[in-house]
Amino acid sequence: MNAPPNCWGERAAELLGMVLNHYATTQEARDKAEVILAGLGEAGHTPALNAALERGKGMAKNKHPQRISPEENRWLPLVT
Repeated sequence: MNAPPNCWGERAAELLGMVLNHYATTQEARDKAEVILAGLGEAGHTPALNAALERGKGMAKNKHPQRISPEENRWLPLVT
C-alpha cells in the first residue's frame, strides 16, 4: 500500500466519522472514537479533517453501505 500518508489520514478520519455516526456503533466503540478525536487536540480542527469527518457521517447515513478494498483499490458492496 503505497498511498501518500495524507490520503490514509483522511481515510482514517472518514472511518472515525462513520463510527461516531452509525446507528449500529456500540457505545464502547463510540467512546473510543471520541477519545481518539479528542486526542488530536488542535490538529483535529482543520478544514480537511472536518470535511473527512462529514464524509464519514454521510457514509454512516448511506442506505446502501459500501466499503473500500485497499488491496484492490476499488469499492465493494458491504456484506452484513
